Amino acid sequence: MSRLTALDNVQLPLLIRNIDVEERKRRAIKLLTAVGVGNKINRKPTELSGGEQQRVAIARTLVTNPSIILCDEITGNLTARLPKKSLS
Repeated sequence: MSRLTALDNVQLPLLIRNIDVEERKRRAIKLLTAVGVGNKINRKPTELSGGEQQRVAIARTLVTNPSIILCDEITGNLTARLPKKSLS
């Protein structure tokens, strides 16, 4: 969503599920950090590179702990080197 910050974009699925505001923020920051854009949580999509936008999309997908994810070339614009920190 182009008007929302990276943090708000990742929190959106949790808002729809009525998750507490502090829990939403905690989960979103944890995932944004895990995918390497934790230092850009207040940036809007137009202020991010294509790869960073994809990382935000990945975090938004993972924030609800889905049992399955279907994707097509989701890592197409990512740099070859991901952060060392685990997603778990």
